[in-house]
Amino acid sequence: MAESHRVFEQKESVTFTKEECCALLHAFTKNKEAMSVLIEAFGDTVKLSADILLNTQSIMIPDDKNVFAIYTQIAKAELSRKAKDDELCYCNHTFGEHQKALYSVLGKIDKLAN
Repeated sequence: MAESHRVFEQKESVTFTKEECCALLHAFTKNKEAMSVLIEAFGDTVKLSADILLNTQSIMIPDDKNVFAIYTQIAKAELSRKAKDDELCYCNHTFGEHQKALYSVLGKIDKLAN
């Protein structure tokens, strides 16, 4: 009898650095209106997407269009928020440092999508 093997296709993933995780988490806390819209669209996935960022050094996110949509929308909401570049966040990063990290997040997700 021939042995049967299942081949699982390796999905692509995105790895976020500590700074990117911090910036995303901060974006979730600062953008309540965007959070409400995301929760309405994606339910509990939004809270899980935020919670996994807590105290994270870096994280690999598997290719999941809903999770990527959540991170993309919350990053864009934070980038459009009117804050001063030198605004200090609770983590001691500046708003400008978070902006740079969020642009990196968007670039990584966009690269995977294309």
